[in-house]
Amino acid sequence: MIILKVNTIMLMELKGTNITWFANSLIILKSFIQFVSSLISDIKEIHRRNIYMRKDLGDKMQFMPLPVLMLATYDQDGKANVMNAAWGGVYDYNQVYVSLSKHKTTDNLELKKAFTLSFATKKTEKISDYFGVVSGNKEDKIAKSGVHITPSKHVDAPIIEEYPLTLECTVESFEDGNLIGNVVNVSIDEDYLDENGKIDVDKMEIIAFDMFNNTYRVLGENVGKAFKDGFDL
Repeated sequence: MIILKVNTIMLMELKGTNITWFANSLIILKSFIQFVSSLISDIKEIHRRNIYMRKDLGDKMQFMPLPVLMLATYDQDGKANVMNAAWGGVYDYNQVYVSLSKHKTTDNLELKKAFTLSFATKKTEKISDYFGVVSGNKEDKIAKSGVHITPSKHVDAPIIEEYPLTLECTVESFEDGNLIGNVVNVSIDEDYLDENGKIDVDKMEIIAFDMFNNTYRVLGENVGKAFKDGFDL
């Protein structure tokens, strides 16, 4: 009887030890699961930050892309001049906007109330840049560049034949360096029309101004349909 009682006590103690061990194991396992879950969350957050990490660059203007616009005018003697204007775009349905500081061009705009706006291309990159780094008050840019001039039939301004696409405009307003023009006509070199009579943008190789690196870049590939692809979401 004594031996049986001792064995019973030992068995109970052993069971108690096992229960305690099992309970401790559950606590450890729960803690481990919580640790792994927290670690996974941290890893996901680090990954997210690495993907979407952003850096403040301050208030210096960094706008991309910008068109490289050739703004051509006539002076009081009917002599053509052109300048490179990067800060411009669409103002309204049939209006354009260009931001200008004081130039020979601004004097011509006040006088003639008309101008043409052409889009620089890969082929015309060098002369287009030249039109922006030299003043028309110091050099005859038309003569030095060797470009060919044709008078617009619609406004009192020159068309530069080397640029395929040209907007012919009258001055709507010009105040504090802000030029707004009415587009009277759009003309294009027929060599840059496709078989359906539409503008072949790829063939023109229009360039854009990269403010980040002070470089010119050719417009890239067609990646989708505007006002259509969004409906697929």
